[in-house]
Amino acid sequence: MTHDYLLPFADIAINGASPVILYDQIGNGKSTHVDKKPTSFWSIDLFVSELVNLIDYFQIHYSFSLVGHSWGGILASEFAVQKQPEGLKRLVLTDSLASSELWEKSNMQLMKEFPEDVQEGLLAGMSDPPRYAAALSVYYAVHGCRVVPLPEEHVYSLNAVFGPHGDTTVASTK
Repeated sequence: MTHDYLLPFADIAINGASPVILYDQIGNGKSTHVDKKPTSFWSIDLFVSELVNLIDYFQIHYSFSLVGHSWGGILASEFAVQKQPEGLKRLVLTDSLASSELWEKSNMQLMKEFPEDVQEGLLAGMSDPPRYAAALSVYYAVHGCRVVPLPEEHVYSLNAVFGPHGDTTVASTK
């Protein structure tokens, strides 16, 4: 997802007087999009290198905190283990997973609570973006962001994933 749903973290910069950098990872949002690359291109090492580039660009390698949310938590963990950066003062992992096997098992259990069409849409994934988007909307209303109406930043991030496929939207703020 794009960084936009994490914009509330900017409050840390205001209230905590600490700079906050949010970014879209390569291939996502407003970052560089790379087409027609083999699956092997999209490695954890690529994303770790991109994070290193970001930290170097902003010249914060001597002292920084890192928050990893969802997939970002996996990336942040791998970065910390691989690079063992001296300047890393705090590592915060939020809504991330420790085991992809357990994550998959848990999602399958949660999915069984939903009607068959929602289950089928979730299982279809990005092979059928409109169906997947509709199923995610129902699933996320229970097991994702439960704020009503959904925050604009959250809606924007979801629709950034599904928008290029016509009028497919996951949610709206209305």
